[in-house]
Amino acid sequence: MALLSIVVYLLTLYPCAAWLQSTSSGPKAIEYSPVAQRPNNLIRASLISSAGNGRQEHSSILDKGSYATRSARDDRERVYAAYHEARRERCDGCRYIPFYRHMYPGVGKVFDGGAANCGVMRELKRRGYEVHGIEYSAYVVERFCPEFLKTGAVETGPLHSTTARRDYYDLVLCTDVLEHIPLPEIDPTLQALARITKPGGKLFLVIASDPSKHENHPERSNAADQLKESGVKIHETVMPRFWWLAQLAKYGLFEDKAAMKKFLKTNEDEVHDPRYGFTLKNFKERGYSKVYPPNQRHVARVYCLEKSLEKRW
Repeated sequence: MALLSIVVYLLTLYPCAAWLQSTSSGPKAIEYSPVAQRPNNLIRASLISSAGNGRQEHSSILDKGSYATRSARDDRERVYAAYHEARRERCDGCRYIPFYRHMYPGVGKVFDGGAANCGVMRELKRRGYEVHGIEYSAYVVERFCPEFLKTGAVETGPLHSTTARRDYYDLVLCTDVLEHIPLPEIDPTLQALARITKPGGKLFLVIASDPSKHENHPERSNAADQLKESGVKIHETVMPRFWWLAQLAKYGLFEDKAAMKKFLKTNEDEVHDPRYGFTLKNFKERGYSKVYPPNQRHVARVYCLEKSLEKRW
């Protein structure tokens, strides 16, 4: 019994001894940066603690929502890899390239937020633009963007983690990307888009405001198996247009109505995408015009924006 009492007494002393040792050993710095080097820049964080003044300081850019855990990031990476592997010959964002020449004459430096297989970057570079971008999936970049990865023109990681230069780009693109980002990530993402756009610069965004057609029928997706296994949500942030405009305005990004008007006129005169409306004169040589009215659901997805000159973000 006496021996048991002695053991219990010694155990109560152990935490005190450990505390004394930690406070007497001087300042201690702990750095956690498992992905400091690209291409897998998904979390950057540091923890600095100082025992001398009892201060603990955190400096971090942390992925939240479905990006927060390693398993969630791995699930998303598998979905993206399968999806883009099946669509490696496609470039959905390229459908908007014919608009840019008319909407944004004089633009030279372009950033693509959500570069996918780098099809847009590749075509813009061919046309003489200086292009940079970022894509979430390291697999997709390594597989389909080797020339841009080699030169450092494309980064990998969440959009908000970009190291692109502040106030540098004449035009920032982000088409069919923002709806895939979890809600807690939207603010830092929009802030990043504003930060890299030069004052008075332009942004062209396309944002879906409804659930993905694959949400209820994942079997129709190119990543059907991966979606079923992971349970990854395709459209993470589904919000109406007025909500997005309010969030964008917080970072000095406002509607450019002249650019939007030019977008619709370019479609009418040249591109002829039926989603945005156009008229075919002398339809099938029958002597009359056929009018395709704009699909307002698709028009509402297009955001032509300009960065304010008044404040830096």
